[in-house]
Amino acid sequence: MTGSADVDISKRAVVVMCADNGVVAQGVTQTGQEVTLAVARSMAAGRSSVCRMARVAGAEVLPVDVGMLAHEAVPGLRDRVVMEGGTRNMTRGPAMDRSAGEAALRAGLETAEELADRGIQLLAAGEMGIGNTTTTAVVAAAHDPHTLEAVFQARRDGLIRPLLVGERDKILRIAEELGAPMPEEDVVDARDDGECARRSVELIRQGRGQLLIKGLLPTGTLLGAVVRRESGIRAAELLSHVAILDVPAYHKLMFITDGGMVVAPDLAQKRAILKNALDLCRFLGDEEPKAAVLCAVETVSSHMAETGDGAALKAEAERGDFGPCQVEGPISFDLATDRQAAQVKGYHSPVAGDADIFLVPSITAGNLLGKALYGMAGGKMAGLVLGASVPITVNSRGAAPEEKYDSIAIAAAMAR
Repeated sequence: MTGSADVDISKRAVVVMCADNGVVAQGVTQTGQEVTLAVARSMAAGRSSVCRMARVAGAEVLPVDVGMLAHEAVPGLRDRVVMEGGTRNMTRGPAMDRSAGEAALRAGLETAEELADRGIQLLAAGEMGIGNTTTTAVVAAAHDPHTLEAVFQARRDGLIRPLLVGERDKILRIAEELGAPMPEEDVVDARDDGECARRSVELIRQGRGQLLIKGLLPTGTLLGAVVRRESGIRAAELLSHVAILDVPAYHKLMFITDGGMVVAPDLAQKRAILKNALDLCRFLGDEEPKAAVLCAVETVSSHMAETGDGAALKAEAERGDFGPCQVEGPISFDLATDRQAAQVKGYHSPVAGDADIFLVPSITAGNLLGKALYGMAGGKMAGLVLGASVPITVNSRGAAPEEKYDSIAIAAAMAR
């Protein structure tokens, strides 16, 4: 900020630009927009958490009102409003026009210049406002009507901002046909499946998306790019798939894993698969999930390796290795879902008849179970891949838009 090599950073400041966001009208936040003003007041009075951290670093905090819904004079809050009442609802049109965007940039530049004139040579900038974290979703091979129907519904509901990768002309045509035109700058041209996968993962690595959605390309092609050592986005020891089903005959959601990623998991892999599923359940509000390690029988047999795995995972859970949860194994599917059947067989467990997670012995078992509950039992299904740096939805290319939307909704919540 000085143009000189003689830099003194003893004078420091944190500028926080405060504004409200019209997308809150879509119900995407847990609190109302009055919280924006409350936090701004707290910053102006030096009471907020950023103020406490700034004091430790020897920096002052300057909150700036550039467009809060509840506009009022607050001592210590700078008034540089460029849009009264905040931005518009981006799901109904542009959040702001070019002139407002340019005015916002000028407000930031002028604030920085004023601080430089005061001798501030180290400046940190931030923003604050309810509804400011709408997730950008990268859609790989987005040239598919079913995928785009779900994506555009999620955009209308304020869940995501889509960034579409695929055949540009086809994407723009489908978007027009669906009555949801896309800005050309939000469409990245890619001509084949491999390029779609590579470019989508690259956008995630660049920080341009917080969620990855599979479109019209094979799952293996997309996940191959995800797990590539030099250029992928794997974050955990193992990627695993969780199918989330709402089945009329069962009293709560069913989490079936892994019917989509790991072909024949050994004990170590099942341990990682279970951990991923437990983390998902806890994120969704179940503080102590119940997991059933599925087998054909309820006793350990040397002829069925999965029974030994079930007993081992149960022992590890009882030891506290997985945090708050209840794990039962080996246990058959009927006992995991029907408490009365368990009582008849004399099988006593808090998981019996009340399991949340169904850890299957193989990808074949998980795939068959999920599709049977979805196709024959009238279940609704969402699907996620866990263990990457961002949530990934990997619905079948033939899945209905509703199923794809449900997956996007859960993944978007995780990405916030």
